[in-house]
Amino acid sequence: MKKFGLFVLLLMLPLCFAGCQKSDYDLACQNMSEVTEVYFLSTNLNIKGSISVGSRENPYIKDGKHQSTCDFSLISIAMPMGYTNMYLDATVVVNNKESKITLELVGNNYMYDLEYKLKAEDNISLRFLDKEITFAKQDFQVGKDQAIIIGVNELKTVFADKDYSDGKNLKAECYLRILDETGGEFEEAFWCFTLVGQNGITHNVIISVVDGHIIGTNHSN
Repeated sequence: MKKFGLFVLLLMLPLCFAGCQKSDYDLACQNMSEVTEVYFLSTNLNIKGSISVGSRENPYIKDGKHQSTCDFSLISIAMPMGYTNMYLDATVVVNNKESKITLELVGNNYMYDLEYKLKAEDNISLRFLDKEITFAKQDFQVGKDQAIIIGVNELKTVFADKDYSDGKNLKAECYLRILDETGGEFEEAFWCFTLVGQNGITHNVIISVVDGHIIGTNHSN
């Protein structure tokens, strides 16, 4: 009887180990160092601007190691014509409550992080120089969860590589951001799912927010 019990236990061991395996999607979600959850776009056609809302790693270091995260609402405004100062003073209005802020020039955009999460239903406007713009929440047909699934599936061979995962732990960190027209590079918005390995290799998957098809991928050191 004891031998039979031992035999059954040995048969169950592989099942126990298999039960400890995590899906690629679960591994990605547990190691999201940045994820955009809500996205606002300027309603003023003459001024390109956006606000990305979500959570991201703090400190923000792309080293393949996921750390603790904090909330963010990142305002991004394309550089106004003829204005090249390093800083841009502005007033942000959220549900009729005004706050003075100073945006900093990063590349070709002025940026400022409110350091908290705006709500999808918030009414938001921004005044600077002699301009005022309002923002509207964008309702993408492909949401963030679906975008993560698509990105993970496109990189399934990477997740299967022992340099990145042993099935229980991910030797990488993941990002899900919106690429938009704020910087003048795109005519529309796309999801960008990124996996950064501890080996220094970065994998990007660009995904349509409309139907989820893969726009393109790239892999770089």
